[in-house]
Amino acid sequence: MAETIGSSNKSQIVDLNANDGNEFTPAYAVYEDGTPVRVALFNFVTDPSGASDYTATISTGDSTLGQVKVK
Repeated sequence: MAETIGSSNKSQIVDLNANDGNEFTPAYAVYEDGTPVRVALFNFVTDPSGASDYTATISTGDSTLGQVKVK
């Protein structure tokens, strides 16, 4: 969480209510100075068959996106 929030001390966290508020796949946007800088996606799906993959589509509305890092 510390890495998601960052060290700028300016972070604002917004619940994106992803997947209609599904408690197993929450998503949060991190803003700094009113600009989205990070997205945190969680996958709490547990399926005994191993079918717990989750695909996310994120749209920023900004065609100048410079990089994406997945951890």
